[in-house]
Amino acid sequence: MEHVSIDLWASNLEPVVPDLATWLAELEARVAQTAARGGHMLVLPEFACAQWLSFAPVDLPTANTMGWLYECGEIALDAVADMSARHGISILAGTIPFAAGYKDGTPTYLNRAWLLTPEGARHAQVALQFMVKRSM
Repeated sequence: MEHVSIDLWASNLEPVVPDLATWLAELEARVAQTAARGGHMLVLPEFACAQWLSFAPVDLPTANTMGWLYECGEIALDAVADMSARHGISILAGTIPFAAGYKDGTPTYLNRAWLLTPEGARHAQVALQFMVKRSM
């Protein structure tokens, strides 16, 4: 391959998204656009999953935010991997919290960036660690 064509999804993450299915449908449209123009990779914004907070449960305790994003991420990553395979392009999915166990009885999360390839590979880079403080 002489060159790699990369599309960047530069997006304002403030608009409200009603649910994960809608977010994934919007992403799939962008993936399809990249593939249609002969692109090799789509790069999502850093921490694009923050947009998911627009459909988080209203009563979600702050201490559970990273855990909730992690749970959504488990669903989303499989869907993004399927998109990558269907459209034949790699997707740098930004970062999503990943459960890293417990520290002193408190759940911890890593901020993990994912690169998903059409062949099914999932490459991860750990960026930051979040420790959720329990409120007393």
